Amino acid sequence: MAQVKDELRTFLQNDGQQSRAFPPMAKNERKVMHQVSSALGLKSKSAGSGKGRFTVIYKSSQRVEYSEALLSKVMYASNKGFLVNSSSKGKKAGRQAGKAAAKGPRGGGGGGGFNGGAAGLRNGEVVGAGASALGRENFGHQLMVKMGWTAGTGLGREHDGTVMPVEQVMRSGRAGLG
Repeated sequence: MAQVKDELRTFLQNDGQQSRAFPPMAKNERKVMHQVSSALGLKSKSAGSGKGRFTVIYKSSQRVEYSEALLSKVMYASNKGFLVNSSSKGKKAGRQAGKAAAKGPRGGGGGGGFNGGAAGLRNGEVVGAGASALGRENFGHQLMVKMGWTAGTGLGREHDGTVMPVEQVMRSGRAGLG
């Protein structure tokens, strides 16, 4: 991906170049290219067929101003798997994103959606590992204090129950879930 980053840098800095075709790539590498392009405000599409399938990126009016820091952040996020492609037309994710956008100001929507703090987790990562303790203003915290709980003690009548929350580890497969 270092070579791709260099080619992206050159493309973004060259105002005379409106499109750039990249060499043929595997499906997962093309997916990353689409995600990176979307994050940088560029349009992208795959062309060709079979092992010769490649990605073409285009500058759009919505592209963000180039900076080395932004490019590095986007590439880092793509390596960690934190980017989501919002331009996948025809795909299930794209249709769902389109439906959510169509609801827009009418409200509804059933919750969910993208939250700036909601980053994707990889297989084996602990959910909420970096989360801080709930503050005193939290409703759940206030209820537990009213029932006699104090911070650092266990749950239950004798305060000998669970002290640490149950740890949830992400799984990528569905085996063993039902």
